[in-house]
Amino acid sequence: SPSIVGISVVTIIKQHQQGQDTSFAAASILSELDAHSESSSQHCQSVAQSTLSVLLSQIEEDRGDFSKALMERNVEKQAELANLMAQLGDAAITTRKLEQACYIV
Repeated sequence: SPSIVGISVVTIIKQHQQGQDTSFAAASILSELDAHSESSSQHCQSVAQSTLSVLLSQIEEDRGDFSKALMERNVEKQAELANLMAQLGDAAITTRKLEQACYIV
């Protein structure tokens, strides 16, 4: 359902901000939609695309923060942001694969 999907997107962002693995939350978004019939395929694609957009936007924001930390020579912040971006990247890859699976449903 859309409310579960919304909660999952928020969960991805919170987990990212806490430095946690985000791939499970991304996977749960589309697994929730998997229970629906072919009519949900477009909805599945839309949710996956929206989720991917949120993840990529967060990566871009973190990239800006990384550049700032680089200029400030803040190595600890650079390492933290690199780790967070890697986790978001993993979640984005998972979401992209799930989006492609929507076309099969």
